[in-house]
Amino acid sequence: MWMQERLAWLVESYAIDVCGYALLSNHYHLVVKIGPERLPVWSDREVIERWTRLYSGTTAARRYLEHQALSAS
Repeated sequence: MWMQERLAWLVESYAIDVCGYALLSNHYHLVVKIGPERLPVWSDREVIERWTRLYSGTTAARRYLEHQALSAS
């Protein structure tokens, strides 16, 4: 089911655990736990990579991931 796959992807991408969910015909209920204990082990690069999985990212984020200078000087 696409919803279960999407939830698994979100758990891999962000510091959350899915505690429970219910899929109904026109909506869903989702209970998540934020897992701050995972955050200290993520590097700045890993945070940006995880964020850009869902969002296109800013120019600065793309340049950082491509090891380019972040300033014009």
